[in-house]
Amino acid sequence: MKIAVWVLSAALATAASAGEKRSDLGGTWVLVPEKSEMEQVRPGLRNLRVTGGPVTTTGSAPEPLPDPSPAGLITDLRLEITQAEDRIRVVRRFTLEGRMGLVTQEFTFDGGRCLNVASDGRGEFASRSEWKKGKLLNSGTQTIADGPVREEHNVREEFSLSRNRKTLTVKTLIATPRGLVKLKQVFAPDPQP
Repeated sequence: MKIAVWVLSAALATAASAGEKRSDLGGTWVLVPEKSEMEQVRPGLRNLRVTGGPVTTTGSAPEPLPDPSPAGLITDLRLEITQAEDRIRVVRRFTLEGRMGLVTQEFTFDGGRCLNVASDGRGEFASRSEWKKGKLLNSGTQTIADGPVREEHNVREEFSLSRNRKTLTVKTLIATPRGLVKLKQVFAPDPQP
Protein backbone atom coordinates (compact mmCIF):
# COMPACT_ATOMS: atom_id res chain seq x y z
CA MET A 1 0.00 0.00 0.00
CA LYS A 2 2.82 2.44 0.87
CA ILE A 3 4.45 1.76 -2.50
CA ALA A 4 1.20 2.50 -4.33
CA VAL A 5 0.81 5.81 -2.46
CA TRP A 6 4.42 6.74 -3.23
CA VAL A 7 4.02 5.93 -6.95
CA LEU A 8 0.78 7.94 -7.11
CA SER A 9 2.41 10.91 -5.34
CA ALA A 10 5.39 10.84 -7.71
CA ALA A 11 3.10 10.69 -10.74
CA LEU A 12 1.03 13.63 -9.49
CA ALA A 13 4.14 15.71 -8.77
CA THR A 14 5.49 15.04 -12.26
CA ALA A 15 2.15 15.89 -13.85
CA ALA A 16 1.89 19.11 -11.84
CA SER A 17 5.32 20.36 -12.94
CA ALA A 18 4.72 19.32 -16.55
CA GLY A 19 1.34 21.06 -16.47
CA GLU A 20 2.74 24.41 -15.27
CA LYS A 21 1.29 27.18 -17.40
CA ARG A 22 3.83 28.55 -19.86
CA SER A 23 3.18 31.71 -21.81
CA ASP A 24 4.50 31.84 -25.35
CA LEU A 25 6.90 34.78 -25.14
CA GLY A 26 8.12 34.26 -28.70
CA GLY A 27 8.32 37.19 -31.07
CA THR A 28 10.20 40.41 -31.68
CA TRP A 29 9.71 43.09 -29.02
CA VAL A 30 10.73 46.76 -28.88
CA LEU A 31 11.35 48.69 -25.64
CA VAL A 32 8.82 51.41 -24.81
CA PRO A 33 11.05 53.81 -22.79
CA GLU A 34 8.22 56.05 -21.52
CA LYS A 35 6.58 53.04 -19.81
CA SER A 36 9.83 51.65 -18.42
CA GLU A 37 11.49 52.66 -15.15
CA MET A 38 14.58 52.17 -13.00
CA GLU A 39 14.96 52.59 -9.23
CA GLN A 40 18.14 52.41 -7.14
CA VAL A 41 18.20 51.73 -3.40
CA ARG A 42 21.35 52.18 -1.33
CA PRO A 43 21.78 49.60 1.45
CA GLY A 44 22.13 50.51 5.10
CA LEU A 45 20.68 54.02 5.03
CA ARG A 46 18.00 53.13 7.56
CA ASN A 47 20.77 52.01 9.94
CA LEU A 48 22.54 55.38 9.81
CA ARG A 49 22.82 56.97 13.25
CA VAL A 50 24.30 60.35 14.14
CA THR A 51 25.21 60.63 17.84
CA GLY A 52 25.98 64.32 18.13
CA GLY A 53 27.54 67.36 16.53
CA PRO A 54 27.11 68.65 13.03
CA VAL A 55 27.45 66.24 10.15
CA THR A 56 29.90 67.27 7.47
CA THR A 57 30.94 65.43 4.38
CA THR A 58 34.59 64.82 3.70
CA GLY A 59 36.57 63.60 0.77
CA SER A 60 35.95 60.07 1.98
CA ALA A 61 32.17 60.42 1.83
CA PRO A 62 30.55 57.78 -0.36
CA GLU A 63 29.89 58.87 -3.90
CA PRO A 64 26.38 58.62 -5.36
CA LEU A 65 25.23 55.11 -6.12
CA PRO A 66 26.41 54.30 -9.64
CA ASP A 67 24.30 52.35 -12.08
CA PRO A 68 25.85 48.85 -11.91
CA SER A 69 24.70 48.10 -15.43
CA PRO A 70 24.56 50.19 -18.55
CA ALA A 71 20.78 49.72 -18.61
CA GLY A 72 20.22 53.44 -18.22
CA LEU A 73 22.46 54.14 -21.24
CA ILE A 74 21.02 51.48 -23.55
CA THR A 75 18.82 52.78 -26.33
CA ASP A 76 16.88 51.08 -29.10
CA LEU A 77 16.58 47.84 -27.11
CA ARG A 78 14.94 45.05 -29.05
CA LEU A 79 14.30 41.45 -27.93
CA GLU A 80 14.01 38.56 -30.37
CA ILE A 81 12.60 35.60 -28.45
CA THR A 82 12.36 32.06 -29.76
CA GLN A 83 10.65 29.56 -27.48
CA ALA A 84 10.59 25.76 -27.73
CA GLU A 85 9.09 23.12 -25.45
CA ASP A 86 12.23 22.80 -23.30
CA ARG A 87 14.10 26.11 -23.74
CA ILE A 88 13.95 29.76 -24.65
CA ARG A 89 16.43 31.87 -26.60
CA VAL A 90 16.59 35.64 -26.03
CA VAL A 91 18.57 37.83 -28.44
CA ARG A 92 19.01 41.42 -27.23
CA ARG A 93 19.94 44.04 -29.85
CA PHE A 94 20.71 47.52 -28.54
CA THR A 95 22.75 50.68 -28.90
CA LEU A 96 25.14 51.50 -26.04
CA GLU A 97 27.20 54.70 -26.14
CA GLY A 98 26.63 54.95 -29.88
CA ARG A 99 27.70 51.36 -30.64
CA MET A 100 25.50 48.46 -31.64
CA GLY A 101 25.39 45.59 -29.16
CA LEU A 102 24.16 42.02 -29.41
CA VAL A 103 23.73 39.53 -26.56
CA THR A 104 22.31 36.04 -27.05
CA GLN A 105 21.16 33.95 -24.08
CA GLU A 106 19.57 30.51 -23.93
CA PHE A 107 17.74 29.13 -20.89
CA THR A 108 16.37 25.63 -20.34
CA PHE A 109 13.18 24.80 -18.47
CA ASP A 110 14.49 21.64 -16.78
CA GLY A 111 15.83 23.51 -13.74
CA GLY A 112 19.42 22.96 -14.84
CA ARG A 113 22.12 25.60 -14.57
CA CYS A 114 22.62 27.74 -17.68
CA LEU A 115 25.74 29.81 -18.36
CA ASN A 116 25.40 32.83 -20.67
CA VAL A 117 26.83 36.25 -21.34
CA ALA A 118 25.05 38.70 -19.01
CA SER A 119 22.12 40.60 -20.55
CA ASP A 120 24.05 43.88 -20.53
CA GLY A 121 27.05 42.22 -22.21
CA ARG A 122 29.32 42.53 -19.17
CA GLY A 123 30.56 39.31 -17.64
CA GLU A 124 28.79 35.99 -17.41
CA PHE A 125 25.43 35.00 -15.98
CA ALA A 126 24.90 31.60 -14.32
CA SER A 127 21.20 31.00 -13.71
CA ARG A 128 18.28 28.62 -13.43
CA SER A 129 14.85 29.16 -14.98
CA GLU A 130 11.37 28.10 -13.98
CA TRP A 131 7.76 28.88 -14.87
CA LYS A 132 5.48 30.15 -12.13
CA LYS A 133 1.90 31.27 -12.77
CA GLY A 134 2.60 31.86 -16.46
CA LYS A 135 5.72 33.95 -15.79
CA LEU A 136 9.27 32.94 -16.67
CA LEU A 137 11.54 33.43 -13.65
CA ASN A 138 15.28 33.46 -14.20
CA SER A 139 17.53 33.73 -11.13
CA GLY A 140 21.28 33.62 -10.86
CA THR A 141 24.60 35.38 -10.44
CA GLN A 142 26.27 37.82 -12.81
CA THR A 143 30.05 37.82 -12.46
CA ILE A 144 31.97 40.84 -13.71
CA ALA A 145 35.77 40.84 -13.87
CA ASP A 146 37.51 44.15 -14.47
CA GLY A 147 41.23 43.44 -14.33
CA PRO A 148 42.03 42.06 -10.88
CA VAL A 149 38.66 43.17 -9.48
CA ARG A 150 35.88 40.60 -9.55
CA GLU A 151 32.32 41.46 -8.51
CA GLU A 152 29.18 39.36 -8.26
CA HIS A 153 25.61 40.59 -8.60
CA ASN A 154 22.56 38.50 -7.72
CA VAL A 155 20.02 38.89 -10.51
CA ARG A 156 16.37 37.89 -10.76
CA GLU A 157 14.42 38.42 -13.99
CA GLU A 158 10.69 37.96 -14.46
CA PHE A 159 9.23 37.82 -17.98
CA SER A 160 5.44 38.23 -18.17
CA LEU A 161 3.07 38.64 -21.08
CA SER A 162 -0.20 40.57 -21.00
CA ARG A 163 -3.36 38.59 -21.73
CA ASN A 164 -3.83 40.29 -25.10
CA ARG A 165 -0.15 39.62 -26.08
CA LYS A 166 0.36 43.34 -26.68
CA THR A 167 2.84 43.89 -23.83
CA LEU A 168 5.89 41.99 -22.60
CA THR A 169 7.17 43.17 -19.22
CA VAL A 170 10.63 42.25 -17.94
CA LYS A 171 11.21 43.06 -14.26
CA THR A 172 14.80 42.76 -13.10
CA LEU A 173 16.14 42.99 -9.55
CA ILE A 174 19.94 43.35 -9.27
CA ALA A 175 21.58 43.12 -5.84
CA THR A 176 25.09 44.58 -5.85
CA PRO A 177 27.54 45.39 -3.05
CA ARG A 178 26.48 49.05 -3.47
CA GLY A 179 22.73 48.50 -3.35
CA LEU A 180 19.70 47.30 -5.27
CA VAL A 181 18.66 48.23 -8.77
CA LYS A 182 15.09 47.57 -9.86
CA LEU A 183 14.32 47.70 -13.57
CA LYS A 184 10.93 47.46 -15.20
CA GLN A 185 11.19 47.25 -18.97
CA VAL A 186 7.99 47.33 -21.01
CA PHE A 187 8.04 46.06 -24.59
CA ALA A 188 5.55 46.19 -27.45
CA PRO A 189 5.47 43.91 -30.50
CA ASP A 190 7.80 45.16 -33.22
CA PRO A 191 5.62 46.51 -36.04
CA GLN A 192 8.43 45.68 -38.50
CA PRO A 193 9.91 42.31 -37.43
